[in-house]
Amino acid sequence: MIEAAISYTGDVSDAERKKYSLQYYLNVAEELVKAGTHILGIKVNIPRKVAHTTFANNISILNQY
Repeated sequence: MIEAAISYTGDVSDAERKKYSLQYYLNVAEELVKAGTHILGIKVNIPRKVAHTTFANNISILNQY
C-alpha cells in the first residue's frame, strides 16, 4: 500500500500564479497516482474557500486511474 500527500497553502484559484498554479498541483497528483499511489492525502491550509473548491473539483479527474 502506497500513501502520498500534497500540501498547499497558496491560492490555486489565482490564474496569474506561474510556478505553483492549479495545473502544477494537478500534475503532481496525477504523477503520484500513475506511480501507484493507493491513498492520496491533500492538506489544505488556505483562507479562501474558492481555491479549495477549485482544487477539489479538478482533482476528481484522477478518478480515471
